[in-house]
Amino acid sequence: MASCITVGIFVEDQAHKRLLLPLIQRLAREEKVTVRPHVYSATGGHSRVMDEFRLHQRLLERAHMDFLVVAIDGNCDWTKARQRIEGATDESFAERVVVACPDPHIEHWYLVDSAAFKAVVGSEPHMKKEKCARDYCKQILSDMVRAAGHPSILGGLEFAEELAEEMNFFRAGKRSPSLKAFVDDCRSKLQLLGSPSAK
Repeated sequence: MASCITVGIFVEDQAHKRLLLPLIQRLAREEKVTVRPHVYSATGGHSRVMDEFRLHQRLLERAHMDFLVVAIDGNCDWTKARQRIEGATDESFAERVVVACPDPHIEHWYLVDSAAFKAVVGSEPHMKKEKCARDYCKQILSDMVRAAGHPSILGGLEFAEELAEEMNFFRAGKRSPSLKAFVDDCRSKLQLLGSPSAK
């Protein structure tokens, strides 16, 4: 793995950080590159993440970030969430931003591959597709961890790394277009930056 790619990761909360980081590292490994991640966590919702992202773009230009991952929940309209991130992106970074907008919320990505979830946690989640309530997926995640006999110390976030490794991207992507978009975009950036012509 000769190529080393520097990635800035802006996340809304710990649930994003815990899952996105191992997902990015797995994708990098599959593309035979290494990544040097720098995580910027901005608790306080979408607005705070966008403020931090705008503030840091000039600083990141000097830090020579190869690309940025910006993550906010889709909140049942991930196209609008994507547009919000794209609208906050400086022109100089336009080709270096990967958008992660879990729809409706990040906990859905933890649960979306039910076979992977069962293999890792020991219970199989069942979600109502139409449900968009703020805490619906969070509650399902916590309930499924307890149903499998585990203490729900972090509400299921403690399984993020294992879920990222076990997840079948094709199967999960069919159930979550927002996840497929993120995986495809991130993989494309890694392939481009890891190619000999990028050096």
